[in-house]
Amino acid sequence: MDSIQKCKLLILLTFITSTVQGQLYTAISFRNGLYKIENVFDSNFKKALGSIGQNAWNANHLDLSSNALSKIDSSDLSQFANLKVLNLSLNVFSETVDLSQLQQLQTLDLNNNYIQRVRVGRSVQNLFAVNNNITGVECVNNAITGKKLNLANNKINWLRDIGSTCRNGVEELNLELNDIDEINFDDLYESRDTLKILNLAYNFIFNMKMSGNFVFTSLNTLDLSFNKIAFMSEVLNVAQKANTINLKNNKLVLIDSGLRLTAVTNLDMRGNEFQCKTLETYLGNHKNHVARPAETCDSKQQQKGGYCCENLNAPFADRLIALKRREQSLFIPRDAQKNREECERENSERQNRVKHILAQHRTQIDQRVFHEQEKVKLSSRKIELERVLAEKEGGIDSLKELLRSTASSLSLPNVSAEDTQKAMVDIVEYFERRNQEEQRKQSKAIQDVESSQQKIEKLLEDKAILDKQTADADKALKAANDTLVELTAKHDALSKFLAAQQAS
Repeated sequence: MDSIQKCKLLILLTFITSTVQGQLYTAISFRNGLYKIENVFDSNFKKALGSIGQNAWNANHLDLSSNALSKIDSSDLSQFANLKVLNLSLNVFSETVDLSQLQQLQTLDLNNNYIQRVRVGRSVQNLFAVNNNITGVECVNNAITGKKLNLANNKINWLRDIGSTCRNGVEELNLELNDIDEINFDDLYESRDTLKILNLAYNFIFNMKMSGNFVFTSLNTLDLSFNKIAFMSEVLNVAQKANTINLKNNKLVLIDSGLRLTAVTNLDMRGNEFQCKTLETYLGNHKNHVARPAETCDSKQQQKGGYCCENLNAPFADRLIALKRREQSLFIPRDAQKNREECERENSERQNRVKHILAQHRTQIDQRVFHEQEKVKLSSRKIELERVLAEKEGGIDSLKELLRSTASSLSLPNVSAEDTQKAMVDIVEYFERRNQEEQRKQSKAIQDVESSQQKIEKLLEDKAILDKQTADADKALKAANDTLVELTAKHDALSKFLAAQQAS
């Protein structure tokens, strides 16, 4: 906050300064119970809070932003019994921030820290925690409806990482730039009538699912842009009452024939890889979803309704083949260059978005506080690097021991585990030789099997011929037997006739 802003906002100025261990803090009181404390560090934090004195019970808004605090909990703020707004942005908090005991707190700002988990109390309605490392949020006994949660640029993996009481009755949920790869809309069932804005852009979502049969009745905006979704499934009918759905820059190929988004007034599907037939069918049922402005298509593509598409006989099979080729692109320089460019482009888009959000929430910090923050960050980074180094060294020792025991069991001469690269090369060459030998044995076995199979087939052919000849012989024998029986009968009849003639 610069001097001009202070002059505009300042009504009753209580200017308290104190030096603790050479660190100067300043507490400023504005009207309507707003207090701001500047130049605060862990070492002078309690003194700085104490400087507000008996007025703490009357404070409803406490601004501790742009300081160098690395730890805080509810007990530190126990004297602020009526606190409704707490700004802790632009500090250096890490790990867990637990403020669940602040029973009156309604708005909490944790933007631009290094927090991993957050616990808030029953009355929190607005939680802003952009640009952290958050993997989980818990709202203790919170039955508030109309909650607004902004958790952009964090480390959330699933909607379930946000506690059920946080998700229930939520009105705005911003999870842009997290690590989500699958969405289950059932996790937002309790917010089906309150949810207005759901932002899931710039994640890694490839699958959307739900087992329930419901619609977000109040939804205005659903943003799924810059993800990895390949199939516009019938699941998206959950957002059929929304005004705006953004599916830009995914991997969309097919559209479910049961998808009906006729009430959606603004749909963006540009930057995808549609099959022309499925796109044409969809646009036939949704004539108001023409792309504006139209996409620019390359020579292999067609344009339908302003979108680019390709004629694909087996869309998912074609895409699967393309993905397999991408996996093997390390061995195909031409494809590797193309895929690398695509990967770099997607990563650049994500990084640009991160920079935009960081700039959007940036605030000027006192130079001395900035240096103190940098010291805390560097100290934390040093501890983390030392931990990683210890793990790596342990891994290297384990690898050396494994190489040593493996070389010994294989009786490989002149293999030293200290020279890990040479040891690994020798062991790999050993197994490659074994593999080649096994492949030769397998080839010989396959040839033997094929030879045996050919002999069996020849014997089966001979058997078929013999079976036919036997059948023909049996048929001829039967005919001969029938003739013999017939001749025997005639002989007997003739004998009787001659006997009768002789008798007469």
